Amino acid sequence: KIKAAGILKISRPTLDRKIEKYSLDDHWEGRS
Repeated sequence: KIKAAGILKISRPTLDRKIEKYSLDDHWEGRS
């Protein structure tokens, strides 16, 4: 449990960045 929480803590910013990138990609696709 502690190990999983540690991994989640570390990977969270990367995950947020990926979601942000995909959201931007969808946004641009929708506009073009």
